[in-house]
Amino acid sequence: MKIALITGANQGIGKQVAKELVANGIEYKDPEDAYSNGRRISAPKVTGSITYNPIRVVDLTLNYKGIISHDQFAKNATTGLYNSYEGPEHPYNLFNFAAGYKVNKNTRLSMGVENLFNEDYFPAISQWIMLPDFYLKGRGRAMNLTLSQRFLQC
Repeated sequence: MKIALITGANQGIGKQVAKELVANGIEYKDPEDAYSNGRRISAPKVTGSITYNPIRVVDLTLNYKGIISHDQFAKNATTGLYNSYEGPEHPYNLFNFAAGYKVNKNTRLSMGVENLFNEDYFPAISQWIMLPDFYLKGRGRAMNLTLSQRFLQC
């Protein structure tokens, strides 16, 4: 039976830097907060978001998520391998960008790019089980274009 002390912290901040620029959701997640069931301690995570409004009808947002390297456990002395759920997690950094244009009060045009720099990575959750044959790559760069129309109700 494994016994764990649960510690950790989540801290979030938001700040309007200028009338047109807002930094929101900057957060650091302490990794030592999830070992109560003998399964896994999450890797440290840093997230952040900055939104810029150059003019009233345009918004530009850059989001960031970084997973920090995590190697909490030693390899099994008998097998020389990590036990399930106890392997290292490799770091990665993801940036997403979104732009929006308010055409009029009922119509909005948006464009987004996920994984802006096309980072080649395995998501932290994919690394958890410690069976490399089951690792799934993270999504590469992806773009979307959206036209939203709000219809008035009578």
